[in-house]
Amino acid sequence: MEAGRGYAKRALALMLIEARRAGLTFVYVTARPDNVASHAVIRANGGRLVERFQEPAAYGGSESLRFRIDLKVEAALIALRPARPEDLAFCRRVKDDTMRWIITEFGWDDRGQAERFASQWQPDETRIITYAGNDVGWLQTRPVDDAVFLAGIYLDTPFHGRGIGTQVMQIVIDEARRDGEAVTLGVVKINPARRLYERLGFRTTGEDEYKFYMRREADAMPRGADEPRALGS
Repeated sequence: MEAGRGYAKRALALMLIEARRAGLTFVYVTARPDNVASHAVIRANGGRLVERFQEPAAYGGSESLRFRIDLKVEAALIALRPARPEDLAFCRRVKDDTMRWIITEFGWDDRGQAERFASQWQPDETRIITYAGNDVGWLQTRPVDDAVFLAGIYLDTPFHGRGIGTQVMQIVIDEARRDGEAVTLGVVKINPARRLYERLGFRTTGEDEYKFYMRREADAMPRGADEPRALGS
C-alpha cells in the first residue's frame, strides 16, 4: 500500500463505522511504541493512549501501546475555537474529504475547487470544531438580515456518525435563539445531511438546480436527530 495517501486512516475509520453499527461503544487498538505512523493514524481517528503493556509470550512478549477510541462522544468535550489563517489547509482538506463524493457528481475540478475555497473561506467567520482538544472539523457562519447563515459545516471523516455534528448544530441554533434570530443554510440536494437539518427543525424555503435552501426559526421545535454519516453544505 502506498504510504502517505491517507489509506490507513480511512481504513480504520471504515472499521469504526462497522463497530458502531455492531453496537460497540469503544474499541481498543494496539501499536508498537516505535510505530509512529500507526500512532498518528489511531490519534487521527480519536484514539487516546491508555497504557503501555507487555504482549503475552505467545505473541512475542514485546512492549506495546494500547489506545482507546470512544465511539460515543461526550458533549462536554466538544468546543469551538476561532479559526486562524494557518487553519486554511486543515479546513480545505476536511471539506475536500467530506464533499468530494458529492461534488464529483457535478464534475470535480481540483484547480477550480482550490480557487473557490480560497475566495470563500474567511477566518473571521470560521470556527474550528474540537473534541477533547483535537481539531475535528470546522464551520463558517455570518449574519444575513434577521438570521445567521450557516455557510458550511464539515467534520473530518473519522468523526462522522458520532453525534458531533448534531451537537455543533445545536450550539449554532442556541446561539442564534439567544439573539432571537433564525438560522439559514443551503444543502446540496443529494447530501443526506438534509435529513438531520429537517429533524432539527429546518424547513425548505426554496431551491435551485443543485441545492435546497432551508431556514429554522428561533422558536422552531426539533423532531429528534440521528446524525447521518455525511455532513456538509
